[in-house]
Amino acid sequence: MTINEATPLTGSVSSASVIDPVSGIWNTIAATENKKAVLTIIHNLQQGSIRVLAVVSAICLVFSSFFNILDHIFQFHLFAAILQCYTLVLGCILLLLEFWGRQQQQLEQYLSLMETTYELIIRWAPFLTYVWGRGALYVLAGSLHMVFGSFSDFVVGTLTISVGVIYIVVERQIYRRRPSTTVDNWRTKFEQADHDGDGKLSIDDLNVLLDALGLKLSLWELEVAFMGMDPRNSGTITMKAFQQWWSGVGEGN
Repeated sequence: MTINEATPLTGSVSSASVIDPVSGIWNTIAATENKKAVLTIIHNLQQGSIRVLAVVSAICLVFSSFFNILDHIFQFHLFAAILQCYTLVLGCILLLLEFWGRQQQQLEQYLSLMETTYELIIRWAPFLTYVWGRGALYVLAGSLHMVFGSFSDFVVGTLTISVGVIYIVVERQIYRRRPSTTVDNWRTKFEQADHDGDGKLSIDDLNVLLDALGLKLSLWELEVAFMGMDPRNSGTITMKAFQQWWSGVGEGN
């Protein structure tokens, strides 16, 4: 399939500016005096951001699991409470994966614990550094949560599974849409997109670079592509990371 024949899942992204929606969520949550926090998050969702949808689903999973645990304990359903603990832990892991590397100054007092936990998770589950791995974790967590049968559990579980499926499907769609032939001058275009000259690209710079290389991505595709090159959420990607992604290193891993 050629690039022009591909149909993006959502509308194409303007190269003017791509805002980091996950950081935007944290800013609205941290600013407790902001009465429009919820409206801001809804606005980001309306912009079609899959990363925002992922964070919302993980938050819903955590809160739903926590209150379900309390309910099961009060009803002496200990096995159900233990099983629900698994979804709570998975939800916390998903939140850590989405938020790690973002807004670390506001989390400075918890940074050491978060870093230790993150490194431990990646050490024992290295597949989570891949988009498909994170998507699989969303599917697993959502499936477990749906087992409990209530309507709210079904809604939260379905939302969580949907995020995982979207991650996996969009990643595969991007790989299919990449040009089969290499672009000899991609290094020059990388340097041109690197406006700061620090050898790193933001998600906005990546959008400009891919557009210059003839690969126009939707917002979902751009976010997933950037996440694949920046699994630790540093907010930037290096030339090496882009080269590995562009050449297909790690595809299907």
